[in-house]
Formats: sequence, structure tokens, C-alpha cells
Amino acid sequence: MSGWDSYRAVYGAELRAAAHEFEDHGWSVAGQTATTLLLITGRALDVLEVPAVTGREICAQLRDTGRVVPVAATDSGTWWFPVSAGAELPVELAAAGGVVLHGAGDAVLAPPSQVPDGWVHWR
Repeated sequence: MSGWDSYRAVYGAELRAAAHEFEDHGWSVAGQTATTLLLITGRALDVLEVPAVTGREICAQLRDTGRVVPVAATDSGTWWFPVSAGAELPVELAAAGGVVLHGAGDAVLAPPSQVPDGWVHWR
């Protein structure tokens, strides 16, 4: 087996493990390919997606209040935060550009998905 084939086998196991972990938290997994994992939003969670600069500001505010939350970074320069299903977009974020609240009927790429320009990974 070549090193590349070995890498693919290990990475596939990592994706399967992540899918099981998400399901253990009640997060619905929509699908899995050899390199990606999708989470369904609008059921157990929604996802707030923001530009990376906004994500850093949100993380700093959360740290200042002693809160730790999962945060994912995408290859397109956005960060996403899981939020309660049915959440409303905060007014101050609604006015900001590039902010999307993924809810019912949506799905997001979840860590550790590999995409052409990089990885969706946990921050």
C-alpha cells in the first residue's frame, strides 16, 4: 500500500469518527464522502457563519466572559459557530456584511472536511 493510500484510509476513519461524535451530540449528519462531512442545520443546531475577522472578535468576547464554544474555520475565510436551532440572528450581526445564519433546510461542511483550497477545521 502506498503512503497516499494509507493516508486516505486513516483520513476516512477520522471522518467516520467525527460523524459518530456529531451524532452522539445529537447533530444530524447529512452525508459523508471520502473527504467531506455535512451537518444538517435546523434540527438540533443552527450554524452562524461569519467572516474570520468577525469570528475572532466573537471569540475574544466569549473568552472575556469565560465561555468556550466550538468554532470551525473554512477554506473560504469564514468561521462558523453552532447555535441553538431556531436561533435569531442578533441585530448587530445582521447589520454586518457576510453573516449567514444556516437554519432549517441547510447543511454546512463540518470538520474535518477537505475541500479544494484547504480544510474545514476546528479553531
